[in-house]
Amino acid sequence: MVARNDEAIPLGAERAFAGRIGATTVEVASNHVPMVSHPETWWT
Repeated sequence: MVARNDEAIPLGAERAFAGRIGATTVEVASNHVPMVSHPETWWT
């Protein structure tokens, strides 16, 4: 998950990390721990 409003890890870095490992990503309007605030997105 890429958290658009994450202030701990820059958005570009999150995308780069995911791309580097070949991950499929879901981008959400959330803060640092999107899997807690948006669990429905994490499991879909």
